[in-house]
Amino acid sequence: MIEVSNKLSEADWLDFNEVYVRHLSKKRVSRAMSVLPIYLLLLLYFVYRLISELNLYMNTLYFPLNQALRLAAGRIFVVIVIGLICAYALFHVYAYYSSNYLRKKLRKQMDPATFEESRICLTDESIGTYSSSTDLRLSWEKVTKLVYTDKLIVLYGPGMVCIIIAKECLTEEELTSVEAKIDSRCSGEVVKLG
Repeated sequence: MIEVSNKLSEADWLDFNEVYVRHLSKKRVSRAMSVLPIYLLLLLYFVYRLISELNLYMNTLYFPLNQALRLAAGRIFVVIVIGLICAYALFHVYAYYSSNYLRKKLRKQMDPATFEESRICLTDESIGTYSSSTDLRLSWEKVTKLVYTDKLIVLYGPGMVCIIIAKECLTEEELTSVEAKIDSRCSGEVVKLG
């Protein structure tokens, strides 16, 4: 059995989540970036067709503006829909995955108990963390993902349950023994982030 002290800082947790979300969203961002030019080309095409149609109605056939707009309503609707799709894709790429948006969202969801001093206990059967307000144990079979960074080791269980170990709280000897125990007992997916 290995038992160590642990104290997670808010800055380390925010930094971890930023790097981890960026890692998880790489495929989504690249997919959005590959589809965005297609949407923009479609938007340009339909805007050109709309302007051409309005020009035909107003300058060649001499229809009044309200009648020309009624006749071109279908094209106007298509332009608006494609414009909204482009705006949505741009929002996802530049706003939703931005560092500022992520930090604001995480700060609203943070539980102060996450940052209080705790003890981490690693046995042959399970890993657990306990403090004055938290008591969480995960059997090694329940650990689905293990994420290593320069500052943290995060073990994810079912759902969004996780045990976080701050490396800076451990001595070199404790860190070596904790990593050895985790490597020998954990069979979940391992992700190393730099």
